[in-house]
Amino acid sequence: MKSIFPIFLLLAILTSCNEPTSSDNSQAQIDSLTTVTNSLQLELTKYKLQIDSLTQIDLINDIIDSLEYALKRKDVRFSALTQSQVGEFQRLEEEDKNETWAFEYRIDVFGSEVYKSVYLTKIEYFSESIRRIGSTYELELDLFGERTNSLEFVKWLSPTEFQLATRDSTYTLEILGPTNVKTKKP
Repeated sequence: MKSIFPIFLLLAILTSCNEPTSSDNSQAQIDSLTTVTNSLQLELTKYKLQIDSLTQIDLINDIIDSLEYALKRKDVRFSALTQSQVGEFQRLEEEDKNETWAFEYRIDVFGSEVYKSVYLTKIEYFSESIRRIGSTYELELDLFGERTNSLEFVKWLSPTEFQLATRDSTYTLEILGPTNVKTKKP
């Protein structure tokens, strides 16, 4: 479209230059330029609508792809929620009724026949105590294969610290942010 606009503009100027410049033709020139300008504005509007539609379609396709991936991943790897524990409710200092004013973390342990995985979910409170999932994050634990089979949630130590255990050892994890967890040495 960027290349079409200068071409239309050049054609409009050329057509106005080729016609005689008598006072009788000046109204015809104005009418001709007005028609060209209106056509260009209409084409530009159509182009903008097409670009907006394509951008929205791309965004929707990205969302669909990520949801399909997440569904396939959960269906394949995990068949059941084995544990779910909610931590302590935490109120934020600034209380804006349209924004998040409190939150709590939830630890979910999902399992299949052999493997288990742990997810950290941030539950946010906003407006009139309405809850929503702020984020969900799969914890990156240094446990491989069948070592995850005995993985269990033990307890909350504080609103941002909890323990997980396997047959061999107990791990203390500290939540630094919704997608950032630090493992302390057992």
